[in-house]
Amino acid sequence: MIRDIKETFAENQIDKLFLNFSDPWMKKRHAKKRLTTLNFLNDYSYILKKGALLEIKTDNDILYEYTIEQISLSDNWEMIENCTDLYKNKELLKTNISTEYEDRFHSLNKNIYKIILKNKK
Repeated sequence: MIRDIKETFAENQIDKLFLNFSDPWMKKRHAKKRLTTLNFLNDYSYILKKGALLEIKTDNDILYEYTIEQISLSDNWEMIENCTDLYKNKELLKTNISTEYEDRFHSLNKNIYKIILKNKK
């Protein structure tokens, strides 16, 4: 499970991590399960190499705003990209690999957010 990530991977082991369309856990009491809580962000920083990237994509406005808030609470990350509409960003689209969910949400005219963080630790 994701909560055991530090037991599964060694410190500074991973080169890059993607969180694509994670469950937003919309109820307030479930917020601690969101994959972008400060605790999870700290765990990702631990397993990622210094300078490694964490890329996050979501269509959920609440999860996006929550994620931005959680990032601001951490000293481990440098924000490389904070894109509020992926399909209007031609540079990011050049290297974008879409997922099944992304294709479905985009076809429904849902906004796709993309955040790229660089591990400072």
